[in-house]
Amino acid sequence: MRRMLVRESDGSLLDVDEQRVVAVEELLDDLRAGRRFRVHRRSTGTGCTVEVLVDVLNAALSGSPVHHDGLANPLSLLRRAFRLDERGADRG
Repeated sequence: MRRMLVRESDGSLLDVDEQRVVAVEELLDDLRAGRRFRVHRRSTGTGCTVEVLVDVLNAALSGSPVHHDGLANPLSLLRRAFRLDERGADRG
């Protein structure tokens, strides 16, 4: 099941189902566990999943203490996030 998030005008992320703020570090843990997410802007409804994914990867690459066993391979995180098939098409 894909997690649905809303990006607020202040940049914070809200989990739609749980109605709570979600930190970038939590999304990094989600990606490591193979869970996916989608994000849209509250103000316009446009998708911004890729922008949030960049934020998540920046947190991983910056050396932020987001996980006790080290940083995951960013390419591996991207593959998990988008679940690309052999043709490179997003399965959604």
